[in-house]
Amino acid sequence: MRGRIAFKLTAIWLAVAVPLVAILVGTYVQIYDARIAEIQQERIGYARLSAFAFRSLIMDAQRTMLVLGDQSVEAKDAPDALTEGLRRVVAQYPATYIAMLDEDGEVVAASDESLVGQDFSSLEAYALATTSADGGAIEPSTSTEDGNPGVHVVQRIYSDAREPLGAMVMRIDLERLHEEFPLDVPTGGISIIDSWGQVVF
Repeated sequence: MRGRIAFKLTAIWLAVAVPLVAILVGTYVQIYDARIAEIQQERIGYARLSAFAFRSLIMDAQRTMLVLGDQSVEAKDAPDALTEGLRRVVAQYPATYIAMLDEDGEVVAASDESLVGQDFSSLEAYALATTSADGGAIEPSTSTEDGNPGVHVVQRIYSDAREPLGAMVMRIDLERLHEEFPLDVPTGGISIIDSWGQVVF
């Protein structure tokens, strides 16, 4: 008699517990899948936001360098004033330096005067900027003395008569970019990947 009662109670418990466990597992899986989908959407949103912010910075830097190119024609007779102007501009960006190159890629003026006379013609971005339709290019930059990664932003510049004058080069310091324009991603991080698929930050 007791065996039958125990059997019936066990059967009733299993009849209730098994569906309940199945419902709980199914609910958990749905919640988990929904959370994964939410995280993916958040990451896509962060990626778009950070990409927009980074691209805006690069475009602003290129516009600034175009203006500097226009001003540099007038400032050639006043190299000290040109250098000071470059220093004021570089201070507005998370940049290591900004330099003006002649048509051969040699630095003729820079916010860091130790760069004057150096040859930047070997930069891939410089070669690309001299042939691209919009005159702009960007490439990863090897670490400088501070050990921070960076990117070179290059913009071709012209005279008033639209004669090519050379190019402007700005090195964006990616560690400073992160410090000055922080974007926290609670479920991951942000990487900057160049056109060749290389992670540069």
